[in-house]
Amino acid sequence: MLRGEAGDWEPSFERGGQLFSWDGAMGQLHGFNATRHNRRAYSLTDLAVLLVIIVTLIVFCVPATHLSSEQKRRAMCANNLRMLGLAATMYANADVRGGSFPRTRFDVDAVSPTPTEYTGVSAMSSFSPGGPRPNDVTAAMYLILKTQDIVSKVFVCPGSDAEPQKGVDTSATSNFVSRQFVGYSYANPYPGKVARESGFKFNNSLGSDFPLASDMNSGAAGLLTTGAGASRAQFQQVNSPNHRGDGQNVVYFDCHVEFQATPYCGAGQMGSAGRDNIFTAGLASSSSGGSIVKGAPAHREDTVMLPVIADGAQPPARGNSMDWDEPILLAGIGGGILLLVVVAVVVLLLVLRKKKPTPVMPQGYPPGAYPPGAYPPAGQYPPQYPPGQFPPRQ
Repeated sequence: MLRGEAGDWEPSFERGGQLFSWDGAMGQLHGFNATRHNRRAYSLTDLAVLLVIIVTLIVFCVPATHLSSEQKRRAMCANNLRMLGLAATMYANADVRGGSFPRTRFDVDAVSPTPTEYTGVSAMSSFSPGGPRPNDVTAAMYLILKTQDIVSKVFVCPGSDAEPQKGVDTSATSNFVSRQFVGYSYANPYPGKVARESGFKFNNSLGSDFPLASDMNSGAAGLLTTGAGASRAQFQQVNSPNHRGDGQNVVYFDCHVEFQATPYCGAGQMGSAGRDNIFTAGLASSSSGGSIVKGAPAHREDTVMLPVIADGAQPPARGNSMDWDEPILLAGIGGGILLLVVVAVVVLLLVLRKKKPTPVMPQGYPPGAYPPGAYPPAGQYPPQYPPGQFPPRQ
């Protein structure tokens, strides 16, 4: 027989499918039905509360996964632009004429040179008459890829619909074919006459306030009417689409990169307390974004990021219209539902789990008599009953 503290049930033997034990504190013999058990009492309310908790966790975890993906894209994009800026700086440092950053042929006689893009792709030389047309901004950016130790992947923002060009001999070409292979805009290096006369520069003497490249210019019509004092919702309509309108990464001439929530992130403008709108040409104000979206820099501090997203042939439509991270979201939701089902099954199994047997009176023996061999431990006989007699039912 197993002994325990007073008040504990101590199983002594099994007979007829029953277990018998003596309760020393109560002075009673208890019998347990060895084949009948009660079910554990989990209510439907308990199950509902558990499911609500799991659904709440899923609701919070899936957006967190999405946010993490967007932060990762921004970091990769910033790294690309930093590498692009460093490569352009190496080009400028090697330019013995004055440290100029990459640019190709320039229509210096024009009052306001009209910018072009994606011309002279198959030309061997970026500067010959048979090469890119004058004022080609993408050809200027392509010079970085053509002359520096850098790969085409650097020119593609992971949040855009562009892709790295493959199988192309950059030494034998002079421009990107289309927007399919470039996800960034480059500061237009071909200024207008007023800007040239006021001291416009595009060399390594510029400081950390002057942008060199950025996520691709949206080219939205609202850029001209969205002033520096616009709301966040208004800026989301004109920001680069590379990051869902939340803003754009910008690399400056000193190669540092910042994520800017608005395009008003250029150098301070002459005669203005605000900063230049890098997606437009001309002076900006609190109520006006500038004079034109695609144009030549109009003053000394004017930065115009080109090309805009609508320029040139567009990338082919993808078979799946979802953004590349949406399958991750769907997988997270599916995994959450699966987890919910698994937990529900586990809870149901717990509901069916066996509970500790409930004591019952010995069956098959009349009240007042112990079953054969069932005697309380020594020294624990009830004082009011002689050995061998069962106390009356309580």
